[in-house]
Amino acid sequence: MGECNNEEGSYSCTCKPGAEPDADLVTCEDIEDCMNNPCVQGTCSENPPFPYKCECFSGYRETEKSGEYGTICVDIDECAEGSDFCDGGDCSNSAAFPYECTCLQGYSPGTKEVGDVFYPSCIPGTSTPDPSDSCPDCGQSNSGASCQYSESEGYYCQCFDPEKEFRDTPKRCFKKDDK
Repeated sequence: MGECNNEEGSYSCTCKPGAEPDADLVTCEDIEDCMNNPCVQGTCSENPPFPYKCECFSGYRETEKSGEYGTICVDIDECAEGSDFCDGGDCSNSAAFPYECTCLQGYSPGTKEVGDVFYPSCIPGTSTPDPSDSCPDCGQSNSGASCQYSESEGYYCQCFDPEKEFRDTPKRCFKKDDK
């Protein structure tokens, strides 16, 4: 985990990234990489003798830190990468969810399932008036919901994940069986 440096009458260690010198400066010890949660938008797992490993949350990807030891999770800009989920609408990258769709005339907000994840999309159908004043709680950071409209219910917040329901306190989506 390091290199020995010969010095006049002594020696010292130069440790590789992910290790630090012990108290006597003669050996290198592994650093507990995950103590400070370097992944932020993911979970960290120790990977001795290599750098820690990030498992990133949905909407983020692992990338190496520029010139540093280990990796981090960075936001994926689905709009820039050509996601077709917003066909019939405008895509905007969002920290609240991977991205948001603003649907054009003739399209309505909806979801598309990819694997077991539901993503915002625009689906052909009756367009609705601008919902920005009608259900502002849906657009709050991390709400996990989008504004929907039906003639019978009017405007309401619909969770992207069908296993969840939108609650007013706090204003976000929860598993349907959580109280």
